[in-house]
Amino acid sequence: MAKKAPSPERPDVALVVFGLDDAGKAHASRFAAADAELAAKAAALMGMHILPVATDEHRAAAVPLPQGRVFGSGRAFVPFVKRAAYERLCALAGLSPGERA
Repeated sequence: MAKKAPSPERPDVALVVFGLDDAGKAHASRFAAADAELAAKAAALMGMHILPVATDEHRAAAVPLPQGRVFGSGRAFVPFVKRAAYERLCALAGLSPGERA
């Protein structure tokens, strides 16, 4: 079966990076397949979690998130999100909210 091409309704989403900053504020963003490996490395560097997008439920949680960016420094841009979005990602990843990577 051929893969569907990315579109605004169905963007290419392979990985979600999420976590809390030092002030306890929630961050999360989605990354395309082309950036997934670098995003996973950036998540480890920044002490954040990853959620590979493997199910329709994962996709439903990931698509509304802002698109992340990976920088040459090895870090990533992972914007603020609402606490409810962060907690949903924690539940999908089998983590407790506030659990550190």
